Amino acid sequence: MHLVHNERVKLTAGWLQTAAGAALAIGILTPLAAWFYAASSRVRPATLLIGVLIWFVASVILHCFAQWVLGGLSDDEH
Repeated sequence: MHLVHNERVKLTAGWLQTAAGAALAIGILTPLAAWFYAASSRVRPATLLIGVLIWFVASVILHCFAQWVLGGLSDDEH
């Protein structure tokens, strides 16, 4: 039964890591690219920086949570 448990743990960790990558792409890379190419010139740099920092922290928290979930893998040989 531990094989099923391990696969569920890995699936959950993979989902969390995907969410972390999406937070990075949508919350950090996209606004920075828009600002760089002047597509969003009405956004103040301070506002952009605060938003990027919030999304960065969210991405790191999701990544760390995925690492924590992987700690629940079972190594029993039964």
